[in-house]
Amino acid sequence: AVVSTQSTGGYELSRLEFIDAIPDLPAKCECGDPNSADHALTCTKGGYSIMRHDQVRDSVAEILTYAGVRAIQKEKLLQPCDDARLHPSNNAAADARMDITCIGF
Repeated sequence: AVVSTQSTGGYELSRLEFIDAIPDLPAKCECGDPNSADHALTCTKGGYSIMRHDQVRDSVAEILTYAGVRAIQKEKLLQPCDDARLHPSNNAAADARMDITCIGF
């Protein structure tokens, strides 16, 4: 598999090169398990999943800009709503926010 990352300037990396490019990891993850590159890429507690999510969000926003979409905003707060009408998987927290909003798509 080939991975392209923003931190490498868009260069394509093989899986091994990608794992080698991950910064030095502490011996133990925040979840308490031993740390490794594979663990860091799948653990939801260590922060790497958030970094990957944010990189995808930023890449989509950049593509929307190239497509001529206007008024792109990231992490905009959602308006409060009655959580009784939401699907159980929806986030009804007061700080719930959208990844990207835009006008003109």
